[in-house]
Amino acid sequence: MYDSSTGYLAPGVHIVTWDELVALCSVNQHRTRLVGGLKSAALNLGGAGCTLLLLDGSFVSEKDLPNDYDGAWSPVGMNPYLVDPVLLDFSPSGRAAMKAKYGGELFLESAVAAPGVLFRDFFQSDRSGNAKGILSLDLGSIK
Repeated sequence: MYDSSTGYLAPGVHIVTWDELVALCSVNQHRTRLVGGLKSAALNLGGAGCTLLLLDGSFVSEKDLPNDYDGAWSPVGMNPYLVDPVLLDFSPSGRAAMKAKYGGELFLESAVAAPGVLFRDFFQSDRSGNAKGILSLDLGSIK
């Protein structure tokens, strides 16, 4: 699934179930801990009606020890009162709290990540502008 020359996913949005994500990303103890935090966050978002969670960063690459995971979710159709307030605070201190509680940072998909670029698009290229892939987790598949 990874491009052997870059270590990234092939360009595009790859839809995965929870089991597929675990098989791909939970390959050592460090990554398993990150997956556990992601599962808690994803269950909260899914319970609030979220249907789209995109995942990016070194977490979805061949890197053995990513610092965390990055993602973006769509609030469309969700009940915001059911979302953990930690997942709604995108200030620097709020992001630190999110990372401490869940092991990663999750942004709104519709937010601007860089001037004129939404997170969904921002995630699909590296810092040099090279195209890379991201994961779209099927939140209904989490057990």
